[in-house]
Amino acid sequence: MKSPFRSLRQTLFKEGKLLRYLGYAVGEIALIIIGIMLALQLNNWNEDRKSQAEFDVYIVQLREDVQAAIQDVERSITIMEGFMQRSDFVLTFLEQTDFEPDDLARFENGLSALSIYNKPQVYVGLLGQILNGNMDVIGRNPFLAKKALEMESWVESRLSNQENVSSQINIASDRFNKFRGRGSVSTGRAPVYDLKELKTSSEFKYTVQTIDSRKINLMEFSRQIAESLEDFLAVLEEY
Repeated sequence: MKSPFRSLRQTLFKEGKLLRYLGYAVGEIALIIIGIMLALQLNNWNEDRKSQAEFDVYIVQLREDVQAAIQDVERSITIMEGFMQRSDFVLTFLEQTDFEPDDLARFENGLSALSIYNKPQVYVGLLGQILNGNMDVIGRNPFLAKKALEMESWVESRLSNQENVSSQINIASDRFNKFRGRGSVSTGRAPVYDLKELKTSSEFKYTVQTIDSRKINLMEFSRQIAESLEDFLAVLEEY
C-alpha cells in the first residue's frame, strides 16, 4: 500500500512548495522516532517485569533457605546441650569418694561425650551463595544488599570463631585421650583408664574444664549466628 505521506511529499515537491515538504518530512521522521522510542520503552518495561518476577522468586527461595539454616543452627545447639548434659557429670563424679554402679556408668557416658561437638550447617542454597560472596540478584535492591552484607560479615566471623574453638577442642581432646585411652572401634574394646589417676590428676580436670568451656563458646557463637539470620529473615519478610 502506498504511503499517504509519500504521495503528499511528491505532490509538494513537484509544486515547488519546499518548506511545506520539509515540514511533512520532519513530521514523518518524528513519528518514526516516537514509534522506536515507544517500542524501546515497551521492551524495557517487559524486561523490568521479568526482572522483578525473577527477584520475587529469588526472595521467596532465600527466605526458605534462611529458615532452614536457622533450624539447623537450633538443632546443633540442642545436640550440643545434650552432649554437655552428659559430660557435666564427669567433674562431679571425680569429686565423689563413694559411688554407685549407675554413677560409674554416667561417668563413662560423660567421658564418651566430652570430646564430641556439633557445628551448624548454614551454607544452604541461596543463603550459601550470599555467604560465598554472590550478591548478583539481591544486589538489585540496595537496601537488601546492605543487610545481606552485614549478615554475611557477622555470620562468617562467627563461623571463623567456631573453627578456632573447634581446633582448641581437638587439641584438648588429644590430652584428654592420653588419660582416658582411645579404645578400638574395630575390636569393640572400650577405652581403658585408671580411675584413681583421673581422680587425682589436676591436669585431667583442667583438660575437662577446658573442653567444657570451649563447647560453651561453640554454642554461644551458634546462638549469635541464629540471631543474625533471624534479623536478616525479618528484613526479607518485608518483601
